[in-house]
Amino acid sequence: MGYTALQASVVALNKGKLKMIATAFDLSLGGRDFDRIIMDTMHNDFKKRYKIDSYSTVKSKLRLRAECEKAKKLMSSNVQPIPISLECFIDEKDVSGKISRADFEELAKPLFDRIRNILANLLKEASKLTYSKKKK
Repeated sequence: MGYTALQASVVALNKGKLKMIATAFDLSLGGRDFDRIIMDTMHNDFKKRYKIDSYSTVKSKLRLRAECEKAKKLMSSNVQPIPISLECFIDEKDVSGKISRADFEELAKPLFDRIRNILANLLKEASKLTYSKKKK
């Protein structure tokens, strides 16, 4: 999975030769979609608690995105809630929030389901192709 798209392949390695069996992709599903979930969560939290719109300027949106991307990376190796803090964010306000891995996984469930479906279809296609070649 890249920042903007998901690609997956089933390959066979035989005597040093690599053969593509099947491939699947989703050009509209990537790491940025997971970042966006954290961003939207923090945006709503900041709007409620601090009465600010973190999407009001390009600068504030980019700063929030950078912090949320860091939080996503930290979540992969931590089970504790990840703090997100931005000093002098909007109108010189310092803001902070937290997101737990469990909350993130629940919010990202639709994205995980999309990945699961892509991989299931990939494996199904690969097994059909492999089976049909064995029958010949």
